[in-house]
Amino acid sequence: MSDIKFGDQNSGFQLGVNTGQITLNQHHYPKPSEHPPSPFSTVPFPRDPDFIERGPLLDDIHEKISSPAARTALVGLGGAGKSQLAIEYSYRVREKSPKTWIFWIHASNVARFEEGFQRIADRVKIPGRQDPSQSVFRLVYNWLCDEKNGPWILILDNIDDGHYLKEPLAAKAGAQANDASVQSGVSGQTPWSFIPRVPHGGIFITTRSQLVAKQLVGENFIDVDVMDRSQALSLMETKLDTQSSRAGIEELCEALEYMPLAIVQAAAYIKQRAPRCSVLQYLDDIRKNDRKRTKLLAHEGEDLHRDDQAKNSILITWQISFEHIQRTRSSASDLLSLMSFFDRQGILEFVLRGVLAGDKAKSSKPLHGLSDSDEESDAESDGDYEFEEDIMILRDFSFISLTDDLHIFQMHGLVQLATRNWLELHGDVSQWRGKFIGSLSEHFATIERPYDLWQKRQLLFPHIKAALDHRPDTPDVLEKWATLMHEGATYAWGKSNFPDGDMMATKAMSTRKKLFGAQHKKTISSSSLLGSILILGGKYDKAESVLKEAIAICEASEPPKVILRDMLMHSLGDLYRQTFKYKESETILTKVLESISAGNSKMTGNLAACMGNLATTYSEQGRYLEAEELALRALELSRKELGEKDPATLLVVNALGHTYRCQSRFDEATALLEPTLKTALAMFGDVNFQTLVVQYNLAGVYSRQCRFEEAEALQLPAIQGFQKLLGDDHVRTLQAFSELAAIYFGQHQFEKAQPIMERVQEGWKRGYGEEHLMTANATLDLASLYSYLGKYQEAEKLMDSTQKILKEVLGEKHPVRLLNLSNLGAVYIDQEKLDDSEQLLNWVLEAQKEVVGEKNIYTFLTMHNLATCYQQQERWQEAESLQTKLLALQNEVLGEEHLDTLECMGKLAISFESLGRIDEAIDLMTESHDKQIQSLGAEDPNVQQCAEYLKSWKEKQEGKQT
Repeated sequence: MSDIKFGDQNSGFQLGVNTGQITLNQHHYPKPSEHPPSPFSTVPFPRDPDFIERGPLLDDIHEKISSPAARTALVGLGGAGKSQLAIEYSYRVREKSPKTWIFWIHASNVARFEEGFQRIADRVKIPGRQDPSQSVFRLVYNWLCDEKNGPWILILDNIDDGHYLKEPLAAKAGAQANDASVQSGVSGQTPWSFIPRVPHGGIFITTRSQLVAKQLVGENFIDVDVMDRSQALSLMETKLDTQSSRAGIEELCEALEYMPLAIVQAAAYIKQRAPRCSVLQYLDDIRKNDRKRTKLLAHEGEDLHRDDQAKNSILITWQISFEHIQRTRSSASDLLSLMSFFDRQGILEFVLRGVLAGDKAKSSKPLHGLSDSDEESDAESDGDYEFEEDIMILRDFSFISLTDDLHIFQMHGLVQLATRNWLELHGDVSQWRGKFIGSLSEHFATIERPYDLWQKRQLLFPHIKAALDHRPDTPDVLEKWATLMHEGATYAWGKSNFPDGDMMATKAMSTRKKLFGAQHKKTISSSSLLGSILILGGKYDKAESVLKEAIAICEASEPPKVILRDMLMHSLGDLYRQTFKYKESETILTKVLESISAGNSKMTGNLAACMGNLATTYSEQGRYLEAEELALRALELSRKELGEKDPATLLVVNALGHTYRCQSRFDEATALLEPTLKTALAMFGDVNFQTLVVQYNLAGVYSRQCRFEEAEALQLPAIQGFQKLLGDDHVRTLQAFSELAAIYFGQHQFEKAQPIMERVQEGWKRGYGEEHLMTANATLDLASLYSYLGKYQEAEKLMDSTQKILKEVLGEKHPVRLLNLSNLGAVYIDQEKLDDSEQLLNWVLEAQKEVVGEKNIYTFLTMHNLATCYQQQERWQEAESLQTKLLALQNEVLGEEHLDTLECMGKLAISFESLGRIDEAIDLMTESHDKQIQSLGAEDPNVQQCAEYLKSWKEKQEGKQT
């Protein structure tokens, strides 16, 4: 046995060897008591120096949370800036009220919720927090309830799934009977029950789900939408480096739909890659296609103001919510998948229901014991309920919203992109793209005449435009897509939408060519449609090539495809008419008319339209009687078979109105065109080719009736419409400008007319060359103006330069050429070449009587010019005789108030005075003068000249009497 010795300083339990009982008593020093800290904030993020004010949102938050025991929530789409608002609000509260505690809890799940409670307990040093027998929920709850601790605000961030808050803690954690939660008396209680409602505290929640917000705070929540334009621009500018180019920032913010997280993400991406990446480069990339957009928007950058576990990519942020919806309600996920392919605005409920109802009908099984009608009724009722539930879920997460029409939905384009990317990742994109295309094709193809039903197509058309970017890869769906493109192009053509029509028809033709071959009737039909659309857009060379190629295919087929060939030839004939190749147009349209009349085609619309176009071709050649007879037959047929509102009927009416106008039958033209314009406006709207052509024609009639204000009121918007649809140098735009110049010319507003005439002439030269008929016509108009302005040599030079073109293209006695010669005769008068003028005007007058008749405004002009020539030669009796006849004709055709009639009165008065009939002269000139003042005003040169004549004659009359 050995001894162990201990020194004198030993204490406690020291022993060498002991075989007996030992008792040890240890005495711990008491722990020092913890001093409670002063109020502080547990917000884990620094304040954002780049924070952008969001209008009244922070004030609204403060108002709602300032009342005792307040509970409020921010609700909005992920990435809309809810947490950023909460962070900024917390700092502002601390600035104004340093004695207020701010507690922040990441509340996305129960584990993080409990972690947040533990952090609060540790930071405020709640006694007992380290005792395993104590529940941290109870400790924090009691501390929050104690008013002595002071006012507080508890921010619960990111409660997107609130189920765990209402589930018992023990059940949630799988607690056993000896667990601390049971021992401490919290078993069976929910996490939400430990959020106290006390006068000195407020609860502030952020969530993506409106349903969660309502469950937790009732209706006391605030919707957080995307930024407005100015806010988004400010955010992008503050996040970009000061050296970055500002070009394109506005467009980029718009492309990102003013979504705060997307803007921050884009700015970070650009800054990281500067100077090799700019705003314009990013904008160009994001506009390219879905794949490029997805790559850019999936990029995650650093953000000091977002939770470490939150995603900094807008797409990934939303996809987390998609997966939650798919887990909890797969039918809502299906609905979102379908909606992601539509145009983001105007998503139609009836189309969605049709697709989903079809899916459920395929998967449903009949129930025993129920009749078919009972089953259908129950299924319809269940379907309505399920659909409304799905809509509610998607609205709760702010993925979709309602429009003013409660049966039409809208969603953010970036949400659609994220959804399609999510489908791509899961291999489901082809399935839902096919459902989208099939549903549109079915709805669009079932709409037939009458054209009143085109309103439904108008609702569907934006979604067909969206389908342009969703070309399928399976043959069966690709065929439906090609049909959809063809139908969409047909609608676009009817609505005068050239850009979309061109794109859709081109895709339809090329896709059908790959699927069926060039000889297939569907391919040829799309070629015909494309040709018509190219004509509308003024792409005449390309249209001619497409149409001729398709015609050759039809004629080479065995047997020949006659119906399709006639349709193509009709379009080609119309092309030649619009490009002023009247002989070629007449030849082709006559062949088509004969073929259709022979029964080769039973399409009434084509027959009436062909007759109308052929009638216009006759009119343009000065063959007005033939034109009128054919147009009247076409109108009778079209009204009977198609009705007043069919486009073919409108075309024929316009052709007949044009014929009446060329014959100076203005009252008949007005009676025909005025109601037609109202019909066209009601059917197609004001910016539509058919509407604008009628409007242009009616304005021309008004102008020739000297109803200049009404004419200008129609022609100006017609010009703007043509410019918008077709561009500045399109045939129709130039013609409308020419008519506007004529309106100003007729009112002697030469300073307004001249720049327009010069612009028109340059437009024709630029588009068609110096030797073209329409260039010649524009040159003639300008020559007439120069003549009125006293620039006689310039006028004569211009008129002479057009003679060869007019004679070769139109023929010797075409009305337009005769008009030019009549104007040339007037120039000869001004140059005192009276013998030349008399000889020319006599020949023109006889030719006009033969071609257009005596009761025509062009004939009236020649009679007026010839009478003026006689006056200059002092052949007063011949002048008076011709003017008396002319005045009677003008009174009959134009009316007594027409300016041409009034001018003739003044000229006849001069002849009367020269023949010594001074009383008659004064009476007639007085009437002319007074009526011209009403139209032109007292300052007009013609009116002032009449006044001078009257003054002189009256003085002369008084002298004789004296």
